[in-house]
Amino acid sequence: MRYLIALFTLIPPSFALPSPPAPAQLLILDNGVGHRSTPVARWSTSLRCISTRGSNATFLQQYGPAPSSNSVVEPVNGYGLVQSASTQSLFLATGQGILRTALDGSSAKVIVDNVPDLHSIAVADKQKKVYYGTIFDGFIRRANFDGSDIEVFRNVSQGINWDLAQYFEHANSYADGILVDEDAGWVYWSATRGPDDGSVRRVRLDAVRTGVDDDADAKKEQILVKGLNMPGQLGIRGGVLYWIEQGRWSTSPTSMSRAELPSTASSGLLMPEVMVHSNQSSIFLEKDYTGEQQILSIQSFAFSEVGDSIWFVIQDSGRTMFAKLVELKLGRKGWELEVLNNDTKDLGIPMGLEYVK
Repeated sequence: MRYLIALFTLIPPSFALPSPPAPAQLLILDNGVGHRSTPVARWSTSLRCISTRGSNATFLQQYGPAPSSNSVVEPVNGYGLVQSASTQSLFLATGQGILRTALDGSSAKVIVDNVPDLHSIAVADKQKKVYYGTIFDGFIRRANFDGSDIEVFRNVSQGINWDLAQYFEHANSYADGILVDEDAGWVYWSATRGPDDGSVRRVRLDAVRTGVDDDADAKKEQILVKGLNMPGQLGIRGGVLYWIEQGRWSTSPTSMSRAELPSTASSGLLMPEVMVHSNQSSIFLEKDYTGEQQILSIQSFAFSEVGDSIWFVIQDSGRTMFAKLVELKLGRKGWELEVLNNDTKDLGIPMGLEYVK
């Protein structure tokens, strides 16, 4: 026994058993709930985490000013969530501006403030740049990870909407989702206009100019998919482009589709495959307290590290609050859906979803 004890004391520290890896989780950016025409619970904009099976929901952080003792909670709202793998940090698009935080949502710092109509966000890890889209002017801008060197990356407005007195009302189109593929050298965005008038577009990462695009540059913009109903978040995995259609109203259909990307810089339209559509499953349907049927809109999705699993969150935040976390898998008979969690207390009003490990 003494020999064994002496032997163990000679084992160098590097021989110690490794700590088990942290389990994979899903992070959820919750919009929060503020004023409604009927009394409902209110809560602040927050970041939450939940297991990939929809259990162990945990409230991580909340954002925005704390309400005083005599006032009600008013969330700052959340619009998008993206992870930087190279810096192990998160970027949140919120009503406060763009926040950079640790992976648990702590140490939040506003790196870009005063961003009217901020709506979408993406990162380029090699460039160490954050890209973000705004609704009113229809621009995609970018900045360094610390918020410095802000510049216009591209004007995606597709023109300006003028009123009768020739006042600038708003852009005809804006980027509801942005994706930077640094390896292939493309920037993608979902160009949102009216119902069934949206599209997915892309441009070469090195073929843009600051400010207003000239004709030569505009020709390099490619339309990949058109006729979409309020397209939102985009993703690429294995040479396949994925996108969601959110729908404009709480009674509009919502869906998720994908299409294989061309191996060359082809400018032709892609051939979409509809993976899931709200007309095909009752999981998207709920009745609010008045008895009116609502369609829960797909807001965000995340890929699994391996395999075919995709998680997405759906919600409706009208007169009644609904939220669900759903897993999408490719089975023998096609795409299969499983609701993992449908408790709004766990999910909040989900606007962004990220897989972390």
